[in-house]
Amino acid sequence: MLIQYGEWKIKADVIKTRMYYYSFEAPNDQFSRNFQAYCDRLTREERDFFNSFGIDPKCVYVESLGVLGKRTAPTGGYYYIFGKYENTPSQPEISVYELMKNGFSGSKDNSIKIGAFRFEFQLPEDPNSDIPEDMPEGCICLRFWCEDMQWLLPEKGERTFKEVSHMEKILAKITSKLKSRKTSVAEADCPATTLIAANGF
Repeated sequence: MLIQYGEWKIKADVIKTRMYYYSFEAPNDQFSRNFQAYCDRLTREERDFFNSFGIDPKCVYVESLGVLGKRTAPTGGYYYIFGKYENTPSQPEISVYELMKNGFSGSKDNSIKIGAFRFEFQLPEDPNSDIPEDMPEGCICLRFWCEDMQWLLPEKGERTFKEVSHMEKILAKITSKLKSRKTSVAEADCPATTLIAANGF
């Protein structure tokens, strides 16, 4: 299936992607459960995006800053889809974390805003590839970030985050954590996910 968002044009293998997520066992940590609760109430736009690629949105380990005072829990993670790029943006893409630091201004934004999600595809030549070495060929990494992810669980968050004035330092720390999880993913029981399980800041 040929899917296009902006300048991104991807020939997606939807069946292979669905099969890849079929045996996934959803994580049970608190921030993953909150994310799963959000996935139960996706908007049509969000649901259609995931379905178009064959992604089960709950099939992911998430990283979160913690619960903010306004009861949001900024959350990010990686999905994997199978397919190949038919076209990519004409200019080098900018990391979603770099875009956040710049207030999503001043440079070309190649990320995709869908509902509460901001997605970015990772090009295969990216020197900081987040695809584990044991992944089959034809795998595309799809990062996501939800800055305003609602806190939906009835219990209090195990981790809270009150200071947002040093966002650049925080984002650098998250990026470092995400990179450090790459080796763990290769050893995980289910190769369909990237392990970016949340640890305390």
